[in-house]
Amino acid sequence: MLEITDTDREYLSGKEFSTIYRFGIRGFSKPKTRLEWLVPIVANKRVIHFGCVDHLSIVEQRRKENTWLHEILAKNCTDLVGIDIEEQGIDYMQKEGFEAFRANVLTDPAPESVLARKWDYLVAGEVLEHIDDPVAFLTAIRKKYGPVTERIIITVPNALSYTNFRFALRNTEMINSDHRFWFTPFTLLKVAERAGIFPESFDLCVDEHFSMFSIKHWLKNRPLFRNRVVMVGRLNG
Repeated sequence: MLEITDTDREYLSGKEFSTIYRFGIRGFSKPKTRLEWLVPIVANKRVIHFGCVDHLSIVEQRRKENTWLHEILAKNCTDLVGIDIEEQGIDYMQKEGFEAFRANVLTDPAPESVLARKWDYLVAGEVLEHIDDPVAFLTAIRKKYGPVTERIIITVPNALSYTNFRFALRNTEMINSDHRFWFTPFTLLKVAERAGIFPESFDLCVDEHFSMFSIKHWLKNRPLFRNRVVMVGRLNG
């Protein structure tokens, strides 16, 4: 994990302000994929998975490739429940034997059976960039699920990734057309802080398709060029 200094926290909280703050990447971070980073954290834990469906149109393909996050979590967690706004996706998951609920965190109460249990982590993997108001979304999660959940794990695409710079050199932006936002390490931690979540740690991860040459020569010692920002925060800090 990478370090968040006391000075960083002053700027994240808004106690200090600068138009040119330099948020340094401090500490050692071994290049890992998002799953290599995430799975050991949630192994044998009780987890709520937000955005559990992913994109329904590609779930079957991801299951064949063993890359569908919810199924990977199901194989590693002691208790797992999925929450998503996609009705067809939730219907599919329930038919496949997964415990899952359709709920809009902004407008719907948390399912009673979820509130009846204690949870170690709430995972919001590759969700925040799809949300119109990330601060309101995370605030609602904290208020509705925080009483029964200790920590949240958030993963998002990194705006400063090596891949983005490669495409920028071609005057091209490559993006999932459903995304509303790009995040950097600082802005992700800032959004979490604004939602009342205490950022405990963060890291940067590589994508599965990166070559060993890229990892060895570019991404090992330059974590800010990696493709994913990941963080762990306390929901009731």
